[in-house]
Amino acid sequence: MNNKNIVYICNNNHVWLTAISMTSLLVHNSGIHIYVIGPDIQPQNRFLLKQTAQSHGGCCTVLDIPYYKEQQVLKIRRWPSFTIARLFIAKILPDSINRILYLDSDTIITDSIEELWEFDMHGKPYCGVKDCIGWRYKRNIGLAETDPYVNGGVLLADLKTLRRMEISTDIHNFIQKYFYAMSYYDQDILNSVFQGNIGILPAEYNVMTTVVKMNYKELCRLRRPSNYYSMEEINFARANPRIVHFSSHLLSIRPWYKNSENPYAESFRQYAEMSLLDEPIRWGTASRRQESMAAIYRSCPPFVKNVLLYVMGFIHAVWYPELRYQKSKMLLVTHKKKDK
Repeated sequence: MNNKNIVYICNNNHVWLTAISMTSLLVHNSGIHIYVIGPDIQPQNRFLLKQTAQSHGGCCTVLDIPYYKEQQVLKIRRWPSFTIARLFIAKILPDSINRILYLDSDTIITDSIEELWEFDMHGKPYCGVKDCIGWRYKRNIGLAETDPYVNGGVLLADLKTLRRMEISTDIHNFIQKYFYAMSYYDQDILNSVFQGNIGILPAEYNVMTTVVKMNYKELCRLRRPSNYYSMEEINFARANPRIVHFSSHLLSIRPWYKNSENPYAESFRQYAEMSLLDEPIRWGTASRRQESMAAIYRSCPPFVKNVLLYVMGFIHAVWYPELRYQKSKMLLVTHKKKDK
């Protein structure tokens, strides 16, 4: 049985993005079996995904997503409900698979990831790359300031360990307690439910937009992180990325827009051309608001940039999570009174 297994989760509307990520993966890696899990992937798109894998020396299996009651919670919060499937991958995939690497569709792979198949997970069910967030976001979901918090876009998972765990009750209890305090939804659930059971990958396996766009001091000024990587680790990841993650960012435009200024936009478009997409991507244009913010950040002098980052950092790392925390406390008290 092939032990190099990759999983994507997407809906029918994002198959084109998954196909581009798959192409970049297979250009740099061989012997890969890709599983694409989705709620509504149409026959023609299933065929496209399988052909994309085969044309680059891999193979692809498309699976439907079973319904989980937790999906309804994310739907209420206007978050893609199918993303909760990340937490149930061990139940969806065949029992013969023991280790997988989960990838978000908005990623490109820029080098070999061969080392991940032998990475020592120390018995942890998940390993991921630390996200750059402050302690208030962690407090809001019951984590300590010193706890790591990983990004859900790239996850190495030990399915044998996961199959021995029953997490449905833990997820239900988390949602009951932290529903109004969550900011990153299924990612918050992952980090809280598996608290103390998540290993850490080197930062180069999930180089997010903030890391690509900012130096270490700017990154810390904006996000005010706790328990994050060192400057040396981030600088190495920026210079030697294995996986680039086009995570959303107010000051940067994603590469599937014509006006993207992301340093990896050209690489993304090259992989798009190498893919088997029937029609060229209709490169859209980002919103004027985002384009203006990105242009201001690019062109403003250092002093103004520092002030901008300080103000935005206060909003992102202090005001917003504090607002959610206080709102959560107030709503929980209200609900307790109603229950009585």
